[in-house]
Amino acid sequence: MTNPPAPTPRQAVGDPRHLRYGGACAWRLPDDETCAAYARSRLCAAMAALGLPADLIDDATLAVSELATNTLLHATRRGTSAAQTELWTWARVHPGPQLVVTAFDTDRTGLPLPAAPSPRADAVPLAEHGRGLGIVAAVAAGWGAHPSRSRLGERLIPGKAVWCAFPLPDPWPRDCLLAPAHAAGRLRTLLTYRGVNRVLINNAPGVSLVSLPCGLNIRVEPTAFTFNDTDGRPVRRPLLDLQDLAEHLVRRTEETTRPTGSWTRP
Repeated sequence: MTNPPAPTPRQAVGDPRHLRYGGACAWRLPDDETCAAYARSRLCAAMAALGLPADLIDDATLAVSELATNTLLHATRRGTSAAQTELWTWARVHPGPQLVVTAFDTDRTGLPLPAAPSPRADAVPLAEHGRGLGIVAAVAAGWGAHPSRSRLGERLIPGKAVWCAFPLPDPWPRDCLLAPAHAAGRLRTLLTYRGVNRVLINNAPGVSLVSLPCGLNIRVEPTAFTFNDTDGRPVRRPLLDLQDLAEHLVRRTEETTRPTGSWTRP
């Protein structure tokens, strides 16, 4: 069996070896029938580079195959050549170490909801093959969907992210010590790259404050990010959850601004 062709060069970012320490990987998915195979091969290679067990890799690649297939189907249904599908992965350590696997597409006609399962396969938004999110839910520790923005290409495109998470075995790094000003700068860099502009940083001895246009203020300490979410709920995330926090803040920005078009990456 031949390997599926890779997407256009420069349509992938990240090193899987950096996932242990706050890194992320992203790949542009092919817009043809090789989409699922390419997603499986990229995720499998990334997880193997981390030395993860074979059964965990099998579960994750099974889930990503469903997610990738359905991102392509949703993009095709939109009937536009500008449709973009991507695969992302990173690790988080709160509430426990997990590998987060996310498929992105530009169709926002509906977000699947884990809290509202349907007994009919044809009523589940991502169940075109009669499996969809049912099989994702069966093999993953959790899944969800939210508004988001693309990560790759010259233009940022609004869309949706459908994610699933898998428990990571010990030993896995759970915390790190970093100067707050440096951690705040890294967070702003990630947000700016995703098109969240006018992010302000105020530094003081031992603490920094990152302020977003959506109204959130992130307090950065030597080991954690803390803030009150848009619903008033207090949130505390370890610094190693940088990627997961950045995605959450992009989501909150999207929920606040609800853009309808695309824009050039800064």
